[in-house]
Amino acid sequence: MAEKIFHLTFDGAVDPPGTLQILEQLDRYGIKATFFVEGHRIAGHEDTLKDMIKAGHHLGNHSFNHPSFNTLTLEQCREEVRLCDEALVNALGLHTKLLRPPCGHLQEDQRKLFEEMGYEIYLWTISNKDWLGPNAAAVAQRTLDLAHDDKVIAVYHDFLETTAETLSIVLPQLLDRGYRFEPIPYPV
Repeated sequence: MAEKIFHLTFDGAVDPPGTLQILEQLDRYGIKATFFVEGHRIAGHEDTLKDMIKAGHHLGNHSFNHPSFNTLTLEQCREEVRLCDEALVNALGLHTKLLRPPCGHLQEDQRKLFEEMGYEIYLWTISNKDWLGPNAAAVAQRTLDLAHDDKVIAVYHDFLETTAETLSIVLPQLLDRGYRFEPIPYPV
């Protein structure tokens, strides 16, 4: 039987109180995740981010201002990623090479640019469309219905009020299904 890996990812970090509630749920189950950080959210939350790293969570670049890359030039896309990276380095000394473009929008020339910059791009294999709600139980059910592959990359958003509650429903059930949770590995 193949090992079942679940990469739990969150877009939009750091966004208290949601991020903090999510971290409590992850800690409760001993799960490590990957948080894709928006650069403009770093200032004032450096200690939270440092605590996330100490706890074993991984951080990725989610641009500085979260624009849709479909509306930007290549140079503007480069600058969004560079500014987020600069903010992470200045605040944490972290130069991550994990990248998720906002909304998953990525054209081929943008992909090539980011790969040339040394980034590994991670989208997701399932989206529970958590922003549609209407509540944690519905989002949890969508997650559970979609989680059937041996390797899953699931995306959640930490600014939603329902995310922590959703996790309290899905995490024990996914663990019972035999999934092992891991953060997306940093490129070497």
